[in-house]
Amino acid sequence: MFCIPNGLTSASKAIRVVVLTLLCVALGTPQGLRAQANGPDASRVLRRLGIPATTLATIPQHGVKVECRPGAGASVCELRFRTDSDQVCRAVAIREGLRHKRVLVQAGDSQAVVARATCGSGIVAVFQAGSRRGIMSYKDARGNTARREFPL
Repeated sequence: MFCIPNGLTSASKAIRVVVLTLLCVALGTPQGLRAQANGPDASRVLRRLGIPATTLATIPQHGVKVECRPGAGASVCELRFRTDSDQVCRAVAIREGLRHKRVLVQAGDSQAVVARATCGSGIVAVFQAGSRRGIMSYKDARGNTARREFPL
């Protein structure tokens, strides 16, 4: 991996290996492992979908009713939240879906999560989070539907 000149003694080689190992550990490994354990960030997923990340700040934590249960191949979360904005409804589905996915990953479970948000006025958002891909499907108040698949 690293070139060691022929003139170095074994002691200086050992010191170099220790220093490089400590440097690698200090710079990269802990953050990478922590990010992997925490899963994808909701604001990053929202930006990828064209939804302002500040949308999450407008959603009261206590206003969302969440019920999650294990299913065949995926954990299913039913969300109830009142809003007339399809963007806010999608943001709620993403935030709660990723939150539940994070809990599963930290518990050692790799099961997919499906978060279905019913937000009133005919607005429905479904967010599916697998191990590497996410799928966002929704129906707005006018009955228009859309579906988008993206890497997590």
